[in-house]
Amino acid sequence: MKAWQVDFYRRPLQDDQEHPLWELLVCDSNQDFAFVALCPQSAANSTWLRGQLEQAAKRNKGLPEQLQVFRP
Repeated sequence: MKAWQVDFYRRPLQDDQEHPLWELLVCDSNQDFAFVALCPQSAANSTWLRGQLEQAAKRNKGLPEQLQVFRP
C-alpha cells in the first residue's frame, strides 16, 4: 500500500513582514519521496493545502492510496 506521511504545522520562523510561517512536509515511509512547502499564516488554509498536495502529486506522478496525518 502506498501512503504519504503528512505534517502541517506552524514553524518558529517568520517571513519578511514578521508573520509566522507554516510548513507542509509530505514524504513516504521510505523517504524516497519528499515535498516541503512554506506559507504565511494568512494563507494557511484548506485551499492552500489542497493546492500543495496537488503539486506533490504531480511531482510524484499520482496520489497515494492513503494519507497518514500526525496532527489533527
